[in-house]
Amino acid sequence: MSALQAVGYAKFSGKVGVCMATSGPGAIHLLNGLYDAKLDHVGVVAIVGQTARTAMGGSYQQEIDLQSLFKDVASEYLVEVNVSEQLPNALDRAMRTAQARRAPTAVIVPADLQEEPHSPPEHAFKHVPSSPPSAARSVVIPPDDELSRAADVINEGYRVAILVGQGARNAAAELKQVAELTGGGVAKALLGLDVLPDDLPYVTGSIGLLGTRPSYELMRDCDTLLIVGSSFPYSQFLPEFDQARAVQIDIDVEFDTSAVDWLSRHGYQPEYGARPLRRTIQREVGNELSRMMLDGTVRPGAQVRVVADDERLRFELVG
Repeated sequence: MSALQAVGYAKFSGKVGVCMATSGPGAIHLLNGLYDAKLDHVGVVAIVGQTARTAMGGSYQQEIDLQSLFKDVASEYLVEVNVSEQLPNALDRAMRTAQARRAPTAVIVPADLQEEPHSPPEHAFKHVPSSPPSAARSVVIPPDDELSRAADVINEGYRVAILVGQGARNAAAELKQVAELTGGGVAKALLGLDVLPDDLPYVTGSIGLLGTRPSYELMRDCDTLLIVGSSFPYSQFLPEFDQARAVQIDIDVEFDTSAVDWLSRHGYQPEYGARPLRRTIQREVGNELSRMMLDGTVRPGAQVRVVADDERLRFELVG
């Protein structure tokens, strides 16, 4: 239970969660929570007790090979502490790795070591000191040419859909601006439910197995998809192959979504070329067509092509 509590804290606070277990059976109970952290990419540190060093390898009560048990779930950082001088750096590195990699880490501390007096690392050969705790952050900025390519794809879209996950949590203001400028709808993956409130007019709610009909229709009908901070796995709820062009924003390129091609040049091409803001188009089209019908330029039932050039609209009769 403690691991699940730590994961919940990490997911919705943005900080590293910590859980503890006294020995082998408790360590096994941590696995569900730690795998939840691993698969949902949040930082959790597990501090786990082990049988006394003098009893290791002797099939002692509750002795489990914890290195083997955690080697997959805590693959980013897993260490067993053997002397007290090792502990400060081990804990420091476990916390920093969990925060930087957004993954679970584990520190194993044998029971007899826990009872020894603390002795800090020295300024000496084969001692590894550590710095005081801190929360240093880095900012990932793509190169200008990639930003321009992404902007071109979004600007050329006519029916924009936005999918957000937990990685968009600190970009709520920017998401609102993009949605309002493009007239796009916003669907939310499970871990992104708190990114934007559901009462915004362009938010369609959750997507996927427990998603809403508006989110399903948003993806079904879009020609442009913007994914922000999500590794949403259910491709059947995303646009059909070759239906939409897409931009994905994520700090880990390994988590790209397989259902859409990255900046695909083979997807749906909007009929009307470069597009002003969607709401502006809808308003201007309605006003202009009403005027043309009133003055007799266009008769009811006629086919009209709308062309957007340099943010201005032209109307041409077809046939």
